[in-house]
Amino acid sequence: MMRAARGFWFAVLFAALLVVSRAEVLPGDEYIVEVWDTDRGMPHNTVTSLAQTPDGYLWVGTLHGGLARFDGVRFATYHPGNTPELNSIEIRRLLVDSEGTLWIGLVEGAVVSRRNGIFHLEFSDTRTPDSWLEGFVAYRTNQTVLSSTYGWLFRGETVDGTNRWQTIKPPGTGAGTRFYQDREGIIWYRRINARLARVRGNEIEPLGDFSGLANQQVNSVARDGESRIWICTPQELAMWDGKQFVNMTPTNSEPVLEIQQLAPAPDGGFWVLSANRLRKYVAGHWSVDASLSGVELKASQRSTVILADNQGGAWLLKYDSGLWHVDSSGNVSLIGPPQGLPSNLFESWLLDREGNLWLGLSGSGLTCVRKRVFNTVRGFDALPERAVRSVCEDVDGILWFGTPANKVFGWGDGQLSEKTLPAGEATGTDTTVCPGSDGRLWIGSVQYGAWILQSNQLTRPFSSQAIGTVVRAFYQDDDRMWIGNEFGLYCWETNQLKHFTAADGFADAYILSITKDASNTLWMGTAVGELRSYRDGKFTAYRPDDTIGALHPKFENPGAGTESAPRGTLSGGERFWALHFDRNQTLWIGTLGGGLLHFKDGAFTRYGIQQGLPNEHVGQILEDRRGQLWL
Repeated sequence: MMRAARGFWFAVLFAALLVVSRAEVLPGDEYIVEVWDTDRGMPHNTVTSLAQTPDGYLWVGTLHGGLARFDGVRFATYHPGNTPELNSIEIRRLLVDSEGTLWIGLVEGAVVSRRNGIFHLEFSDTRTPDSWLEGFVAYRTNQTVLSSTYGWLFRGETVDGTNRWQTIKPPGTGAGTRFYQDREGIIWYRRINARLARVRGNEIEPLGDFSGLANQQVNSVARDGESRIWICTPQELAMWDGKQFVNMTPTNSEPVLEIQQLAPAPDGGFWVLSANRLRKYVAGHWSVDASLSGVELKASQRSTVILADNQGGAWLLKYDSGLWHVDSSGNVSLIGPPQGLPSNLFESWLLDREGNLWLGLSGSGLTCVRKRVFNTVRGFDALPERAVRSVCEDVDGILWFGTPANKVFGWGDGQLSEKTLPAGEATGTDTTVCPGSDGRLWIGSVQYGAWILQSNQLTRPFSSQAIGTVVRAFYQDDDRMWIGNEFGLYCWETNQLKHFTAADGFADAYILSITKDASNTLWMGTAVGELRSYRDGKFTAYRPDDTIGALHPKFENPGAGTESAPRGTLSGGERFWALHFDRNQTLWIGTLGGGLLHFKDGAFTRYGIQQGLPNEHVGQILEDRRGQLWL
C-alpha cells in the first residue's frame, strides 16, 4: 500500500498489467458495448423506440412486449394488462417534451401521455399508418404540436386541464417528413418535391425559389439552439435571417458539393454529410473534416442517422449498414461484432444525458455503447507478476508500478522500463513505490526492506534489518520519508533513520496508512482499528466506540507502553487501510472489515452496508474536483 504527498501522485487499482517495450490501445477497443435481451429482463427483443425522461429513466418501446421503464438494472413493464390506457402491446414511438411529459404512440393510432406518473389517453386516429406518431414539433403554454409518420400535424390546445386535438394535413408531405418551429412560432417543412413550405396557424404557405441560393433543391432542414432555420442544398449551407436565406458555407477549404444531410450539434454547430465526407460547421468554419472513404452506407429507403455527441464528435448509423463514431479530431471508428454489437438492424436510437448511445435493435434487444473510461493496454508480453500492488507518478511524469515480487516497472511516453531489486538474503513481496524528494523513487517490500532509485541506480538508504525488512506504507513529507509497518513508525530525515518507541510516547502498533493534515499533524491508521496522531512530539490515539475486534490484552492502553509486542499480536479486527483529508479537513478512513469512517473533532461516524456501501472493505479514497469521494 503506497502513501505519498505533494499532489503529484495518484493511485489506481489495476486488475492486471501486460507489458513489454511499447504500450498501445488497439483501434476500436475504446468502446464498451452492453446488451440487454429477454434473458436479462427485456419484455421483447425488438425495440421500436427509446426516450429518456428528466428523472433519468430510460423508456423502451417494444414490438410485442409493451412499454418498459429501465433504471439501469431492472425493467418495469407496462401493457394493457396492468395499464388500461395502453390498449396495445405494440409501441410505435416514444417522445419527451420540454416539460418532461412522455408521449407514447401505439400501433392502432392511439397517442397516450404520461405526466406525474399518470397515463392518459390523448386521442386515437385509426387511419394508420398515416397517423402513427412520429415527432415532437413544439410546446408552448397550453399548446402541444406533434407530427405523424406521413406528415400530419396534431395540435393540442389545453382547455380546463384537457387537450383538445386538431389534425392538420399539410400538402406535399410524405413518409419521413420532419417539422421545425422557428423563433416566431412558424413551422417549416420540406415537401416531397425538395422545396419548402410553412405552416402559420391553420394556413399553409408553399414557398418558391429563394434568391441568393446556388441551388433551389433542399436536401435537409434543421433548427439551431436559437430556433433559427437552416437548410442544405447539394451545393451550400444556408440560414434564414428572417427575410431570406443567407449562404453560410465555410470558405476555409474547397467548396463542398453534394451535401446530403444536416444535423445540429450541442455547441451550436452542425454536422454536414456529403459524399464520402462528414464535416462539422462551427462559427463559419469547418472544425472537423472526416473522410468516410471506408464507410459503406447501403442504399435503402432508411436514411442515414447523425447524432452529435457532447464531446465534439458524432455517431453515424444506418440500418443494415453499420455504426461509426467520428471524434473531434476527425478520426473514424467502426463499432461492430468484435466490440460486441449484436446486429446492425437499428430500429431506434438515443443519446442520453451522460453521452451514452442507446440502440434499439430488431430481434437483438437493447444495446448501450459508450467510451471506455479505462482502457486495457494490449500487445505486451505477459509478465509472471500480473497483479499491481502499488502505483505512483514521479516528478517527471513516469508511472511506477509495484508488483507482488522483487520488480518495479516504469511507464512513460508508452515506453516501459523494468527494475529488479538486487538478489540478496531474501526475496521481497508486495513491492510499494512512492516518489521522494529530488526526483528519487522509494521502493519498499516485505522481507527485503527499502531501496532508492535515482539516475537508474538502486541503493539502500539503510540496512533492511533497521526496519525489520518490511515496508507497508510510505509518506513523503517535505524532506522526510515516513515508513510504517508491523514494527511501528519510522522517519528518514537528513540521512538518519529514527524508530519511534515507548520512549517517544509511541506504543507498539502495526502501521498501515499515513497522511498529514493542513495543520501539519501526522495521522496513522493501524491494523487493529485505531487512529493515531502525532503533533509537537506527542502521540494521541483514537478508537471508535463500535470498533470491530480488540487489542491484544497486554496492549489495551496505546498511550505509552513499555513492552514490545510479539510479532503478529497487533493485528486483528478491522484495519485502517486508507486515510484521506477532504477539502474541509475532515478525515475519512477506509477500513478492511468496518466500512467507511468519518472522523471530526474526536468523534467517529461509521458508514456501512446499511448506508449503501456494497461491502465493508474500502481500499482507497480519492476526491474529485466537485468534492465527491470515490471509494
